[in-house]
Amino acid sequence: MRFACARAQFTSKNVCRGCPAPPRFVADPVYRRSGFDRHGDLTSHLSVEQEKRVGPWKYVESAEPRPLVADGTHAEIIALLNSFAAAARAKNARVYYLGPPIPESRYAARKHAFAAYDQRMRRELEIPILSAPEDFVLPDDKFFDSNYHLNRAGRRLRTEKIIAKLLEALPR
Repeated sequence: MRFACARAQFTSKNVCRGCPAPPRFVADPVYRRSGFDRHGDLTSHLSVEQEKRVGPWKYVESAEPRPLVADGTHAEIIALLNSFAAAARAKNARVYYLGPPIPESRYAARKHAFAAYDQRMRRELEIPILSAPEDFVLPDDKFFDSNYHLNRAGRRLRTEKIIAKLLEALPR
């Protein structure tokens, strides 16, 4: 109802008398164009006075476990990654795959789904995989506002883990 009145006010120039005024646009302090650095990384949340956090996340595996990624989407992802790797190899570049950060609570609830997805990635991906899902499981308090968006402490921890994995893999 409120949306309908706000829309009517906007389109009919206050024909809908007595409806509440539409809310004014308030710029998001985090998700804004200027929130990204020159590398394309979102950094605005690092300057928010107190980092907001959604969580702890409560993940419950359904009675019939479902995959992490739908089959069609997975096929597209694999095709794109393999195509990118082939183009990189043609230019004598190395490509490695490292999995995403995962909140402890999400991993605990979907451990079997992560293991199945990892097995599938190892079968189909033509890129060396340097990590297992559990390698990047982090405490829930290392995430900002979603299960892939790390806060400052989480970014530092993940960076250290990535460096260690790359140092193991790179020839000396």
